[in-house]
Amino acid sequence: NNWSYIITKDGNTVQEGDIRDAGEYTVEIRGDGNYEGKTRTTFYVTRSITGATVRLASSTLAYNGMAQTPDVSSVTLQDGTVLRSDDYSVSYSNNTNVGTGTVTVKGEGIYKDSASTSFSISKRSISDATIKLETASYTYNGQACTPAVKSVVLDGKTLRQGTDYAVSYENNVNVGTATVRVTGKGNYQGSATARFTISATPSVSCRTHVQFDGWQGWRNAQAGSTLESGTSGRSLRLEGLEMKLDTGVSGSIKYRTHVQNIGWQDWKTDGDMAGTSGRSLRLEAVQIDLTDEMREKYDIYYRVHAQNVGWMAWAKNGETAGTAGYSYRLEAMQVCLVPEGGQL
Repeated sequence: NNWSYIITKDGNTVQEGDIRDAGEYTVEIRGDGNYEGKTRTTFYVTRSITGATVRLASSTLAYNGMAQTPDVSSVTLQDGTVLRSDDYSVSYSNNTNVGTGTVTVKGEGIYKDSASTSFSISKRSISDATIKLETASYTYNGQACTPAVKSVVLDGKTLRQGTDYAVSYENNVNVGTATVRVTGKGNYQGSATARFTISATPSVSCRTHVQFDGWQGWRNAQAGSTLESGTSGRSLRLEGLEMKLDTGVSGSIKYRTHVQNIGWQDWKTDGDMAGTSGRSLRLEAVQIDLTDEMREKYDIYYRVHAQNVGWMAWAKNGETAGTAGYSYRLEAMQVCLVPEGGQL
């Protein structure tokens, strides 16, 4: 022969009949006899990874709305060879929605073909979701109260009604605390709740101190109805006034009176006495108003029966009703709560 050769792998000489392991081999050819010099070439022995065992760092993940990419912890061939991370590439499929996702490892370098394994994406519980309602309080009306769900947010994502959850209501007719329940659908499971209140129809109460009669009994009227306190046709002056609310929402009733020889007194609230008692001083005008949530949801109307005038026009929400400056006595008054913006 005019040439000879030597085969090496990883720096070690390999006999031609011993070429079994996958990897890079070098062949060095040397000239003999009339030839001199040498040349080199390389060749590769590849190995299939078909049938390899692919293990994942986690094989069960919860839906989060994004593509799930569990780490590959190991790829082991059937003969026990454990591949290095640069011996393969990784890809994923069906890895966003609830169901079974697939991880595929493809051989690189001296490895060829591919192997795969699966993992599961389970439904995400919505028990930690934050629910916002359009309305958090109602007044009892005998009908089912169904506040709209403004938003349901989980892990910073706003869920879609009808696709991600369904809405139901519990204990939403009678006075008390009612429940809105959102129940997971599609990629979500479990439920979360929000509360809202149903309050009794508010009512206003009033009593007056009448000349010769003293304090009359309390008169009461629910919203939409009118109460009357005092006397009519007897020419008796009102001398004192007390008012209060019965309501499940926040807020008070405040009122003040214009008194003979005194003028406007300070505002009183919730059953405190305005006017005088035992001094025989007439009331000449009143102002009545509401506060806080009651002021937002209701108007308060009132009018007085005045000496020489009779029933005067209705006033509302802090306006003056009466005859301040004319020295006419008040003899009776009417009061009515009306839902905000409504009419008598």
